[in-house]
Amino acid sequence: MKDRKKEITLLIIGILTLVSLVVGATYAFFKAQTGPAANFNVITTTGTTDNLTFTTVGNILINASANNFAKGSEDLNGTITATASLIANDSTNTTEPYYYNVYLEVMENELEYSSFKDHDGELPNLVFKTRYDKTLGNNIDYRGVTNGYDPIPELYLTITGPNGYKFDIDFPVATLKNEDDSYDITELREGIYPLVLNKSIQVGELDNGTKKEEWKVKVTLKNLDSNQQLNTGKTFNAKVIIQAEKIPMNLMDVCSEGDNLANCIQLLHDKSEFGASNLLYHDGKADYEGEENYTLEAGDNSYRYSGSYEKVNNYICFGTKCSTDPKEEGYNNLYRIIGTFGSDGIKLVKADYANKELLGEGTQKPTGDLSQANPETNGSHYTGNPYRATTGTNGEKDAYIHRYYQYKGNLTQVDRYRWQENGNDKTAANWNTSLLNNIHLNTNYYNSIDSTYRSLIKGHIWIWGNNNATYNNIALGTNAKSVYDNEIGANSKTNQKTTDSENIGLLYVSDYLYGATPNNWSKQPFNNKWSWNDSNGITDKFGNPTVSFNEHEEETDYRSATDSNWLYMGLWDWLITQRHDDTNGTDSPVYAFPLDASGRVRYNYVGTNSFVVRPTFYLDSSMTKYKSGTGTINDPYTLQV
Repeated sequence: MKDRKKEITLLIIGILTLVSLVVGATYAFFKAQTGPAANFNVITTTGTTDNLTFTTVGNILINASANNFAKGSEDLNGTITATASLIANDSTNTTEPYYYNVYLEVMENELEYSSFKDHDGELPNLVFKTRYDKTLGNNIDYRGVTNGYDPIPELYLTITGPNGYKFDIDFPVATLKNEDDSYDITELREGIYPLVLNKSIQVGELDNGTKKEEWKVKVTLKNLDSNQQLNTGKTFNAKVIIQAEKIPMNLMDVCSEGDNLANCIQLLHDKSEFGASNLLYHDGKADYEGEENYTLEAGDNSYRYSGSYEKVNNYICFGTKCSTDPKEEGYNNLYRIIGTFGSDGIKLVKADYANKELLGEGTQKPTGDLSQANPETNGSHYTGNPYRATTGTNGEKDAYIHRYYQYKGNLTQVDRYRWQENGNDKTAANWNTSLLNNIHLNTNYYNSIDSTYRSLIKGHIWIWGNNNATYNNIALGTNAKSVYDNEIGANSKTNQKTTDSENIGLLYVSDYLYGATPNNWSKQPFNNKWSWNDSNGITDKFGNPTVSFNEHEEETDYRSATDSNWLYMGLWDWLITQRHDDTNGTDSPVYAFPLDASGRVRYNYVGTNSFVVRPTFYLDSSMTKYKSGTGTINDPYTLQV
């Protein structure tokens, strides 16, 4: 962790390095290397020692080349054995129980589902089209499949325990258990996942002084009888950790009822690992070995959650009860912790978008039915039916999905509001006079919160504009740090525009950028370079024309970070920051920055565009105490009030 070396006296970490460079999903060449064993001594009550040893046999490097990308090629398999061995002391030839833990650490996984089947099991031939589609005539990114299709697992994990037992695991994210007791980890993102917790090992009288337990970890990359072009050139990188010490995963592992919540968050960061806690300390120094882009941290000494929507366990119940069912009252009490910000407090954001029941009536417009395949997410961009299915080559099904719509929440409809209501394209962007700010958020929404919990909210002076909050510095900003500096940091002092002390606000652009894992912080919030390449006669393994991908420079902006950013929700929603440098022929700026549905930062008229809203506020750190919970959506943190 930050600025300290962990002294581990009762553990040895066995490491499996699994690097999978995927070209399609094909046969690959395996090369295994055997690493040395390691051991440590455990002092018993008799004053002699039992010897507990953890080992992993072999490092596997798996490469798949374009030559292997052929129909009918073999699956790609790799198996590593992790072992716990206990030798009893000489006098008794037996031991008391000892305990150990086994984890899977995914350090990188770029794979995603590339093949799908309908509910009857029929396998469509998928054609992935990017950007300008000459047939459909739209500058839109199509990828994946339409509603009515299920993803086909491509990457499998199997855990076999002692004596050949297929061990039943429970990842804290959505995974599929298959009929052969393997688990679908195709889209299991970066992080540390417990496989075996508190496993006891003991040498008994019949064990002849030695007990050995083996765990076989097998990963299989399936070569499907379908087009897997989407995963060409992508990487999966993981290792196995076996050790005596349990890695703290959430606040319950480090805190007790009545402890200060801000201190608990800091303690979890200090005692855990980023892959387990998803917490980073933004002081400009590396939190963990091998961390990318730590120099791009905010530098404000905040503790922030970063990681994928499913992996980050930072849900908190800010009310007397919470529910995951939007039909129940407790759904509106579900929030997520952005992080702790020193004297400013603990920052929360609503877990799903707010509707008129909380924000009140105005000029809001509802979205389409988000449970169907035709959500209208804003007033002027990408409306209508985003899902299209056509009949492709040789009568086979080709399925397309509008990737921009990846709504993560549970609402069937969301109300959209203007940043500055009752206006036009000349309306000035002034958050201090905004009805969204003054009426919908700081009157209606604030008063909808239970009074006991409302007393924990701390007023905050929100920065909503300055001379450096320009299109080039924010939407086209070089990286997360440069955006932070120009939005609310060191470069935001010139003509800085702030509120008085107000209770409710919206996300900053930099809040959103830092919600992603650090490897994304060097990307631009938005890249405005468009290009398109035809297939040039290239065909897939089925003989169908393919596309030469350019991806609209997608890998350099935040569209490629949506799977690694828990703050990405999938619809257009307003941010609090005004764009300073465009007045549209008036005396004042007329734009503010929203997130678009693809995960990028854009700019839009505040007087005419209507987007959804995620209320944000700070809690008084001195008054906010942890009570219970593990931070998952089904077991959110609760507060002692």
